[in-house]
Amino acid sequence: MIIQANEKCSLILRAMACASISIFSTLAGANASCGCREYLDSNDYDSARICLQKALAKKPSDHWLQLKNAELTVNAAAAKIMYKKLLVAPSCPDSIRAQALYRLACLSYISANYSKAEHYCKDAWTIDKRPLYTDYYARCASLNKHDSLSLALKRDVLANDTSARTRDTVQGKAKEDDAAPKQVYYLQAGAFWDMENAQILRDELKKFCSKVVVVAAISNDKNIYRVRVGAFESKEAAQAFGDSALSKRKMPFRIVEE
Repeated sequence: MIIQANEKCSLILRAMACASISIFSTLAGANASCGCREYLDSNDYDSARICLQKALAKKPSDHWLQLKNAELTVNAAAAKIMYKKLLVAPSCPDSIRAQALYRLACLSYISANYSKAEHYCKDAWTIDKRPLYTDYYARCASLNKHDSLSLALKRDVLANDTSARTRDTVQGKAKEDDAAPKQVYYLQAGAFWDMENAQILRDELKKFCSKVVVVAAISNDKNIYRVRVGAFESKEAAQAFGDSALSKRKMPFRIVEE
């Protein structure tokens, strides 16, 4: 069964479900031996939960494990409590505090509380001015009509995000409308409330698609798992692949842009 997700989560989808996985691998070197990260890198959330619970039983005060526990918690209200506890936890690393604030901003955004989302974004950005936080702060500021702040933040992203922009853009020569990250396209073959169903579809697609992932987002205060193929550099390329690989197998899909 295909579940159409709330498109309000498009920002969360890119930031929370994709970028954060690579960020976590740099957060805590002390947790290098924790097998949870390997499951997270492969989007195997069920195994990650089991592994995480075992690790937490041994190291209940570990901030990185607490953060991951909050991330994998289905209930949004419970996750908020966990993130807020990390903010006041003694000796919690700034990198983890910033990530907890960012997650709180994402949850506030989904609840349409844009002023609170901007507040959390600002606190995260104050701690760590990585492009992910800066970009999200700019988007929230724009929603709250703080146009001058949003523009200044976008310019900061433009100056630092060299991987997604040309050399001239990095040097500040691009126009303002070039500040957005390069757009890519995915084929979304399904979205499920149940991770197991998402994994079943992912495994089926992997039989004939080389790049298939399950990405997690939050919709209506619940985790949702989206099965995607890609990415593609153009909408035309995504459509052509979908027509040749999915449609002929009578598998529905839609093109999503990020």
